Amino acid sequence: MTNREVTIIITTWNSLEYLKLCLEALEKYTKQPYEIIILDNGSADGTKEYVSELSDVCYLRSERNLGTIRALKRAERFIKTKFVVLLDSDSIVSPNWLNTFLTIYEENPQVKAIGPIKPSSQLSYPYVKGKNSRQVWDEIKVGNEGKSPKKLLEIYCRGKSYERFVSDFLAKNEVGNVTLLCPPEFLSGCCIFLDYDFIKPLGGLTNTAFKKYGVEDVDRCWRIAKGGGLVMKTSRVYVHHFEGSSLKKNKLNYRPLLYKNNRILLDLWKDEFWKFIDSSNLSLKELTRKYWLVRELLLSAREDQIPKKLKPEIETLSLVSSV
Repeated sequence: MTNREVTIIITTWNSLEYLKLCLEALEKYTKQPYEIIILDNGSADGTKEYVSELSDVCYLRSERNLGTIRALKRAERFIKTKFVVLLDSDSIVSPNWLNTFLTIYEENPQVKAIGPIKPSSQLSYPYVKGKNSRQVWDEIKVGNEGKSPKKLLEIYCRGKSYERFVSDFLAKNEVGNVTLLCPPEFLSGCCIFLDYDFIKPLGGLTNTAFKKYGVEDVDRCWRIAKGGGLVMKTSRVYVHHFEGSSLKKNKLNYRPLLYKNNRILLDLWKDEFWKFIDSSNLSLKELTRKYWLVRELLLSAREDQIPKKLKPEIETLSLVSSV
């Protein structure tokens, strides 16, 4: 084992079509040594039979859906490498992705978590003037219901090869390496490179205080920052995320879970979160516009979780739940 070996952990649930694309991209675009752990949350779509035929894969299957949080905790005892990548099964990596993550880490070892760019309202789409990449992707999904993920990606790439599209996308969105402010920022769990040796004593990959899905990626990044590590997003790596494909296919309404998890997050991080709000030079209204998560947490907050001095301002924004 070398110090550049990585364990890639893929969580999947009835997403075989996406999982195949994910694994094909990993094999095609990953030149460094890596191990794969596949966490199958009780899939009944042929995933078990497909993965059983693969060699050099650690396959951990549950007969029922444990959710991402408990599945990741279960996987931790099988990790033998310094670095870990958490990857959703509906994510497609691109050329040189892992080597770039490793290079960024080697350039600055204080960086303990790195995430790529993906379709976003903050990023430009290279082939349509005046539209962001998230707008174009959402329009394609709505206008091509029922088409395979592979076909959707081909449409998004406008007939160009995926490699050419990624090159054009990165050239259009050269924002560099951006260190995130945690709280309130965080990296999406769809693809995140981690120094596991650093995060393991800080609580590991995930906190089982949360329920099944959502917010564990926020807590993970905030724990890293509190422990002295840097959390970074880089425009040197692109990963395509189909986003929500498993939830939609399995008809899971995750909003109630997210609502509960937001409240758990506020309980766990009340000192740091409200300190950030209190010390900011921005008004609460400006903060909710700049940081999506701030608005989400305020929407979910119980009345008893809100500091008294902030209640009048928050009430004028009609953000606090009465439940």
